Amino acid sequence: MTGHIRGSAGSTGVGPAAACSPSLHAFARAWADAVAGTSQVTRTAAELTDLLYDLAGTLYEALCAVPFSAAAGRHVGRALVDAQLATPEALSRSIATLTQLPLPDCPPALPGLPEQPDLAERLAALQGAVAAGCMTALRERTQDEQESVQRAALSARIEAARALRTSEARFRTMFDEAALGIAIADPNGFVVEANRALAQMLGRPVESLRGRDLTVLLGLDPRESSGELDAVFASAGFNTLSSMSSMSSGDALFGPSAGFPGRPGLAGLAGLAGTPGAPGIPVPGPSVPPGFPAAPAPGSPVPPAAPFPPGEAAFPPGGAGAPGAAAGAGAPGRTGHSRVDRRLVRPDGVSLWVQLTLSVIRDERGEPLYRIAMLEDVTERHELHSRLLHQATHDPLTGLPNRSLLYGRLEKMFSEPRPGDRFGLCYLDLDAFKVVNDAAGHDVGDALLCEVAHRLTQRLAGPDRLVARMGGDEFVVLVEHTSGPQDAVEVARQAQDALSDPIEVAGQLMSITAGVGVIERPVEKAGPAEAVRAADITLYWAKAQGKGRLAVFDEERNARQVARYRLAGSMPEALRHGQFFVHYQPIVEFSERRAVCAEALVRWRHPELGVLGPGHFIGLAEDSGLIVELGRWVLEEACRQAVAWAHAAPDGHTPLVSVNLAARQCQDDRLPGQVERILAETGLPPDRLQLELTESAVMDDHGKPLRVLWELSSMGVRLSIDDFGTGYSNLSYLRSLPVNGLKLDRSFVHGLGAAGLATDPVELRIVAALVQLGRALGLTVTAEGVETELQARRLEELGCDLGQGYLFGPPSAPGPTGPVQL
Repeated sequence: MTGHIRGSAGSTGVGPAAACSPSLHAFARAWADAVAGTSQVTRTAAELTDLLYDLAGTLYEALCAVPFSAAAGRHVGRALVDAQLATPEALSRSIATLTQLPLPDCPPALPGLPEQPDLAERLAALQGAVAAGCMTALRERTQDEQESVQRAALSARIEAARALRTSEARFRTMFDEAALGIAIADPNGFVVEANRALAQMLGRPVESLRGRDLTVLLGLDPRESSGELDAVFASAGFNTLSSMSSMSSGDALFGPSAGFPGRPGLAGLAGLAGTPGAPGIPVPGPSVPPGFPAAPAPGSPVPPAAPFPPGEAAFPPGGAGAPGAAAGAGAPGRTGHSRVDRRLVRPDGVSLWVQLTLSVIRDERGEPLYRIAMLEDVTERHELHSRLLHQATHDPLTGLPNRSLLYGRLEKMFSEPRPGDRFGLCYLDLDAFKVVNDAAGHDVGDALLCEVAHRLTQRLAGPDRLVARMGGDEFVVLVEHTSGPQDAVEVARQAQDALSDPIEVAGQLMSITAGVGVIERPVEKAGPAEAVRAADITLYWAKAQGKGRLAVFDEERNARQVARYRLAGSMPEALRHGQFFVHYQPIVEFSERRAVCAEALVRWRHPELGVLGPGHFIGLAEDSGLIVELGRWVLEEACRQAVAWAHAAPDGHTPLVSVNLAARQCQDDRLPGQVERILAETGLPPDRLQLELTESAVMDDHGKPLRVLWELSSMGVRLSIDDFGTGYSNLSYLRSLPVNGLKLDRSFVHGLGAAGLATDPVELRIVAALVQLGRALGLTVTAEGVETELQARRLEELGCDLGQGYLFGPPSAPGPTGPVQL
């Protein structure tokens, strides 16, 4: 097996494992150190590292395989068994070490795949597959041993006539020294022989087991008869429990049966199969092997077995689990068998898990000759599986259920909904946890997370609740059987209250708060992924409000956000397909009441939503970075239009065109070159272009004018500060900026006599101050949002140069000879 893995993963040297060879070598050495000394096979450190390097490479390549399959994990598990590295201690160390397997950089998602694979989930699946592969190989090895016993018995039967004494000695040695506990009973079910291994498992002398009813010995109470129990016995050729006489419950040796959780028959072994005349098994006739009592004839009376002495049988009665595979029940010369896992509690209180195999051996006529029960101690295997299951479903740091267990609980809840049942999810995220990690270190951060987990569990855990850690500083509380949103909100407030007291970590008192997103809805209207996604979105809303805030899911708000997300996703395609267009609004000189400039304003002709104004999509473009490409397109369109107006004008005069620039465009060092190229291609003179920038856009991160502004100004392009007075105004730098004008925000103009409103004297004084400031700096002052004649007169009286607003004309398609005229 390992040779095949080495050839497939290491021969070409071009796969993901080859690309990560140094990391895999380091991981293989760590793995070898972890399992060193756990195998009876002697290997050098280099040999063990080479072996594990091949296995690590197989798992590493499986992480990015498309489609993903955990089969590689099973192959690795089998390889560990073949290499004698599958003792419980070695397997446990291997599974723990695999959590450190280097994660590859997978290629981008392929067509048809919605997103890149979750490597952590794949690694967990591979860990489980490794464990499953080991256990499967171990089970097959045990089955091979049992089959070997059967073959030996069948082979010895041929030699029984001439070598009966030799075969009896061979069987007696095998029977007495077998690691499996074995009991042989007569056709009526009374034990005629038991080996030392069985006596040790039961904690009793061999002599005390002979003559006992096999059903009593196994703790199978006919009063608890069921179809499953009858099937176990019937498949092995036994009488069904319902036909047996009752027994004393104090004689039971076994507790309730159970298969491994979620893995029926995982530890199952093949039953010991035999045929009449096998070594140590009497052949019908006068000759019976020495050391075995003669089997009573079918139907002959058998003296009842006395119960165990009072006070010694301290084992609770229980039923059998699901039957295993049956084979050949009732066929002459063949056996039937069935298997079940059961818990055994000995008189000394020690609890064991065993696998019970029931078989029957028949004579040539098909009549039961002997009944056999075999027990294998699978306690270590059961405990290993329990540990692995816990590791796969719980967070290793806090011990809380992890994402996998939470989704499993949700899947169960959604698959079995009760009418009218509701549930809630509270998604928590600690505020400023990164600051704790960066300032105090990850050890302190981990200790803080453990204390948070403890407080949440102490305060919130209950039969209808589950507290889980999603990863990082995120926790989720599942609340089942709620009566309405108030139940989930109350749990969220309890979670916040649990964190209200300062937490002492490493001698430091820390105050921690958490934002919480809450959803509550009917079970039948949700699914696991949708519910967690909705809670996560709501958490984002809560975090946006500040620290320690709580938000409840709102369907309408979510629908609006989904619509915005879809709108943002369609913008690149819209730009490529020419769905954007430009309208122009005139900027008028107050003294002459004539248009001297036109501002370019972009619009989107959406195929489904109609014409959208900039308020619907400019913010999305800025968030996505598309504003740079969109702004460049608007600039090109505006320059071409200005040149077209110049060609159509009788006097050939080129009007001034004004274009807005976003902050991200101003921070792009390529902007001056792009403007210069556009001016050259369109033929627009630089002094006929005005670029409008906000106050925040003209300063860099240190509060100084951006270098690109000076380059644009040196080209002759006019610069104007848009929405002046609404942002951060650094007046000491304002006088040194290479700008030509200021544009007062419409909020100031509104107070100068909007329709139906009187003039606000405070606003009047503010506007007067701003106008005087602009004039003092030698800048052209433009007021936007002018809608009434009263506002226009006030602004002209205050010395404002230009005005823009619906009084002079709305944004509209370009006219043939210029912007809209008065």
